[in-house]
Amino acid sequence: MDPLMATSAGSVDGRTVDRLRAALAFAGVGAWEWDLRTGDAWWSDHLYGILGRRPDAIPTTLASFLECVVEDDREPMRTALREVLQTGETRAVSCRIVRPHGAVRLCRGQVGAVPDETGRCRLIMGALRDVTAEELERRQPEEALLRAFRDQRTELLTMLESAPRALLLVDAAQRIIRSNRATEQLLGWRSGDLVGRGLPVLSPEPTVVLDALLLAATARDPSVPVARLVTLAGQDGLPFSAMMTVSAAPAAEGARFVVMFEARGSVAPVDDDAGRHAASGPADEAAPAVPMLPLSGS
Repeated sequence: MDPLMATSAGSVDGRTVDRLRAALAFAGVGAWEWDLRTGDAWWSDHLYGILGRRPDAIPTTLASFLECVVEDDREPMRTALREVLQTGETRAVSCRIVRPHGAVRLCRGQVGAVPDETGRCRLIMGALRDVTAEELERRQPEEALLRAFRDQRTELLTMLESAPRALLLVDAAQRIIRSNRATEQLLGWRSGDLVGRGLPVLSPEPTVVLDALLLAATARDPSVPVARLVTLAGQDGLPFSAMMTVSAAPAAEGARFVVMFEARGSVAPVDDDAGRHAASGPADEAAPAVPMLPLSGS
């Protein structure tokens, strides 16, 4: 029997029934009821619409309803029903409905119990709303951010690969996470062999490299690059002088720094106390311009 046609006090007039049905439809709510004493079930017209089924094409049983639910969501629905039966408390539910032609709809609602005179559960009642359109609208800003992130990442990697100078992306732990072809030509290392290595191991003077990274990480204005003349050693082990420029990296690829190296000349050993090596190029020469990479805060 249609529960809208009866109440505990008796019958209600047709206009009230029509209003209740209209209210459910306007709210986009599909209602259902399961009588535990008789086993009878009732589904509202709008619930059939949510399921994409005709009333004469599907039995009004719990098993039939669960067959309309995506398989991964069936057990959570069963769990919610068991909890309602055990506690008598209302539970919020969420599930995906698969319509006959394969369309998937996201639905949310509630399941609750109606006790009899003794306090025992007599009816299980539920309501579902199709919230697919609302969810898609809610996700639009998130998807826009993801697209922007992907666009920024693509732009960064394209600029990295096409740069004529050696460029590396370095994470907060000073590990190399990506390098370009110019880096391979400068150091003699393949990109795959560099990834995962600590940036300081490329230099016989790792403290100078670490100092530049530290200054870049703590700079008040992350858009201002830090430049240092450093000694590098290629895969062949021969040292050479290079200008190292460190700038903040955009939040892509897990990078914290963009590091650029520009070779300045070979390094020859010396005997004085000023140091073990001296750069053949001028140490106080101005730092080269940094490529126009998009910068973010530290």
